[in-house]
Amino acid sequence: MFGHMAPQEPVEIVSFRVRGIGLVPPVEMPKFKPAGTALGDAQRELRRVRFDGRELDCPVYQRERLDVGLTVAGPAVLDQFDCTTVICPGQTARVDEWKNLIVT
Repeated sequence: MFGHMAPQEPVEIVSFRVRGIGLVPPVEMPKFKPAGTALGDAQRELRRVRFDGRELDCPVYQRERLDVGLTVAGPAVLDQFDCTTVICPGQTARVDEWKNLIVT
């Protein structure tokens, strides 16, 4: 029976949610220092690609070999183990101190 149908009967609470609000300390992410690797060390090959109806020779870089602080100017291709990033002509990609790839 439900409590609203038989008010004299006890009602058992089976489950409920608890929500708390409070401050969470920020997570400290380690910053990487440049290892001194040159951009040419990360280049694997030149690949013929098509942008806006034009064929261009485009450098292909291994993403894991790009060092902190390096900037790649498009057109370029960045190969990773799980995806491929294409940097279009006029765009740049920079590796920040947390090894994130910032494309602008």
